[in-house]
Amino acid sequence: MGGWTTGIRGRLWLAFLSVSAMTVVATGIAWYAFSASTASLYRLIDRQVPEILQMTDLSQAVAQVVSEASQLPLSQNRESLRARSAELTQQLIRLDLSLDSARTSGAASDTLPQISVQVRALQDGLDGLTITLDEVLRLRQRYATQLEQVDVLNQEYRLLISTLEQDRGGATGLLTEMNRVMVTLGQVSRQDNEGELDQLEQQYMRSFQIIEAILSRTETDPLYRQSTHSILVKMRAVSVDRGGLFDLKRRERDSQALVARKLQDVQRQAQNLDRMAHRQVETVNTGIETERRALASTLLNSRLALALAALISVAVSVLIGWHYVGQKIVGRVQTLAATMRSIAGGALDAPIPAGDDDELGEMGRALVVFRDALASVRHMATHDALTGLAGRRLCEERLAQRITALAPQGLPYPVEQPDSGAVITVSLSGFKDINDTFGHAVGDRVLRAVADRLRWLAGDDSRVGRMGADEFALIMPGLTDGAGLHDLLETALRTLSAPVPLERMDIDPQPVLGVAFWQGGQADAATLLRNSELALKTAARDAQGRYALYHPDMGEQITRRQIIRGELRSALENEQFALVYQPKVDMRSGRISGAEALVRWNHPQRGQISPADFIPVAERSGLIVDLGNWILHEACKQARVWQVQGVPLRIAVNMSPVQVLRQDVVSMVRDALEATGLPPDLLEIEITEGVLVTNEGRALSRLRALRDMGVRLAIDDFGTGYSSLSYLKRLPVTCLKIDQSFVRDLVNNPEDARLSRVIIGMAHDFDLEVVAEGIETAAHAEFLRASGCDFGQGYYYSRPVSPSVMTSLLGQDLPWMLPQVISRRA
Repeated sequence: MGGWTTGIRGRLWLAFLSVSAMTVVATGIAWYAFSASTASLYRLIDRQVPEILQMTDLSQAVAQVVSEASQLPLSQNRESLRARSAELTQQLIRLDLSLDSARTSGAASDTLPQISVQVRALQDGLDGLTITLDEVLRLRQRYATQLEQVDVLNQEYRLLISTLEQDRGGATGLLTEMNRVMVTLGQVSRQDNEGELDQLEQQYMRSFQIIEAILSRTETDPLYRQSTHSILVKMRAVSVDRGGLFDLKRRERDSQALVARKLQDVQRQAQNLDRMAHRQVETVNTGIETERRALASTLLNSRLALALAALISVAVSVLIGWHYVGQKIVGRVQTLAATMRSIAGGALDAPIPAGDDDELGEMGRALVVFRDALASVRHMATHDALTGLAGRRLCEERLAQRITALAPQGLPYPVEQPDSGAVITVSLSGFKDINDTFGHAVGDRVLRAVADRLRWLAGDDSRVGRMGADEFALIMPGLTDGAGLHDLLETALRTLSAPVPLERMDIDPQPVLGVAFWQGGQADAATLLRNSELALKTAARDAQGRYALYHPDMGEQITRRQIIRGELRSALENEQFALVYQPKVDMRSGRISGAEALVRWNHPQRGQISPADFIPVAERSGLIVDLGNWILHEACKQARVWQVQGVPLRIAVNMSPVQVLRQDVVSMVRDALEATGLPPDLLEIEITEGVLVTNEGRALSRLRALRDMGVRLAIDDFGTGYSSLSYLKRLPVTCLKIDQSFVRDLVNNPEDARLSRVIIGMAHDFDLEVVAEGIETAAHAEFLRASGCDFGQGYYYSRPVSPSVMTSLLGQDLPWMLPQVISRRA
């Protein structure tokens, strides 16, 4: 009996009885408050809530109708338009039924009839809008049909072109006018202005008259006359006759204007309906607010009574707690506190007293849970959450322990020197593309699969770690640079590169390995890891290599790149850079029509440094922005000099994706043109297709701004990167440059020859000029000229030369002998 009246339990019973008494009092007060508030709440529910619910549903229905009505003009075909229109009609019917239900219940009887009238007016407006939109879509369908006929005429037109190999019986004039007719047909779809469309139609009819005049001459070749007359008949049917392109374009424009007016009417009616619904909701809310104030007054009085009861209960609890002291309780609390301090100091194996089956015992058990959770947190801090492998810090600690210890027994590979070993760093080439293409969920599955394979290779989790992203480390005690090393690495590569099976496809990892060795326990773990990562980077840069062993020269290469990076800025300030120019030759006339500006670094100690060495460093460091700005100004300045001398040359300047995305390239080009006085059409910016990969929207906006300025844009190295017709369609370019890898073997390789012809034909179909790089022989030049290439560039014409040599070349009359001229003037 004493256990229930003394000690912790006795005092708890006293506290329980005291709190129970206070609870009874508080319950009585709460009961009274509940009864009073319930009566007010019933009045609110019976009189106001149904009406506010009806008005809220009405407002939501109106908002949905307004939203979907604005989507009607976005319908792509007549079927989707009819479906959307039918859905809107059903919504308006349901809305009208809801209004009838509200009027039947007697809610807002003065306002609801006005809303109902407005709903019917909205229905009439939507019906008219639907009819007009249906007419617009019908006209578009007919317009598409006529465009297909134009495509057919285009094929016939190309066939006719292929037969016009020389001027026979007036065919040259006829071909010129036929070309103008086809160009005019292609421009009809882009004309929205009535005056421009009329002018285009007049131009179209003038070309017809000229063609008919040519055909009427007796000397015109009968074969060409018959072919052209057939095309003319079809052209009239799809262009100037009733239902032709010009007629359909005008009717579509008129229908679009009518759609805009009707859509404005519908939106105005919907806005009126929405305002009426909101006014009604505000009226109902006013009535609810009055009821709410009455209910709040009742609840305030109840809260005051409950607060008084709570104060009394707190006072009793404090009095009991003041007496709740015992030597046994204090001692147990002190023991638990000492244990907590030990755990906080890192001793996760400190004993925790369980105690009795009471509150303090429960606290001890909770401390056990806390200790286990802390151990779990420590594991999470030192291990990778995705793969369960050791993290970089723990892996480095384990490597340091392995260096000073002998290799254990039972390793899954032969041990030649127990006091030696190797650390292998593993990376997945192209892993970023897997994440970008298939998503991070697929990338995570690949990483887990690679981690499992590394565990199998190592035979022990403690010898494998994830260093970050797609990089892993494999600790191999006892492994040396012996005869079996190559076989072991090849086995690792085969194991890691095996396909990872997924639901719809298999992913092939592309592992790259870097290996660093220690011997005799004399090595630093951080240095070993750094050396293996240097070897890994070397293997990743080698297009043919899949693994590399660390060599001290690798550190020297990194150091050399760091030195180049440190000297780049001073090279700009000390004017160590210079521009050379490689001519671009018109393939038809053989004369120089432009040049490409190329940068050279003349280092005072190391001589000329290749752009392949310092351009990538400049891009990674961001110095490409300042260097590119200097190149642009120098090239524009030299082009202006040639223009003043009476030889206007178009100068091409390369611009990397880093420049396009990291700086205000539009302002930079504008400043260069204004500072030098060079006309924009004499400047051509060469970009690669990779400029769209990182931030397509920003790149497109800046390139379009340059094109609007009048600057010409060219795609460099076309066909070697992210070649895509969609990119070609969106990029505002004026020229394509065929990469020299296609030109180099086009005489002997039919595939390269075919690809070159395809690129030339495709570019001309897009109204783009074509420049071929890497022309080194007369056979190259003759093949490209015969294939229709516009301009050529390469050592056959000239190597990159200084401005003075370039100036002397511009006065030569035999441009196909440019290499000999340069050798004499060098």
